Amino acid sequence: MADGMKDNVAVITGGSRGIGRAIALDFAKQGCDSLLIARTESDLADTAAEIGNSTGRRIETAALDLTSLEACESVASIVQDTFGRGLAVWIRSKILGRCPSFSSFVACAR
Repeated sequence: MADGMKDNVAVITGGSRGIGRAIALDFAKQGCDSLLIARTESDLADTAAEIGNSTGRRIETAALDLTSLEACESVASIVQDTFGRGLAVWIRSKILGRCPSFSSFVACAR
């Protein structure tokens, strides 16, 4: 395992299933905590529990509709409030809508 992801925080959209779930699992195996975002809370809770229990990493969730600019802008605050530190990686495995580019998000998060 490379230490590059160890103890960082990743935000993964579409994190409850499919490629988003696979990415979250891989990051957790590398020592990364994650905030999984999707629209359906029950799917998120099941995925977070499964990944957290199998890897020992902290996997949190947020049921957000990222077609809303306000929801996108809230992600940095959610990460800071939940993990006590900023995010290191943003994975947009599934997203439609208004979220800004990653560089715009980083500028907003500072």
